[in-house]
Amino acid sequence: MDIPLKEEVNIDKKDSIEEDLGIWVSKEEVVETPLEEVEDNKHLLLKEEETVIITMTREISNVIAVINLETITLNIEEKLY
Repeated sequence: MDIPLKEEVNIDKKDSIEEDLGIWVSKEEVVETPLEEVEDNKHLLLKEEETVIITMTREISNVIAVINLETITLNIEEKLY
């Protein structure tokens, strides 16, 4: 029994099957990005990362402030009783 190493595919038939099944095969395409755009993207990502870090730091600070206020409140209540 001969097993073919390569099989020819009828492209038209393959495309029609994909369309019948509602499948679209995306064809990847390599696009050169200008160096300036790459640098701009890096800069934007760094700014976004800084914004996330600042926001998280503020939220953590708020939580710590609430914990400190609760601790102070509990200490005052203990001294009053």
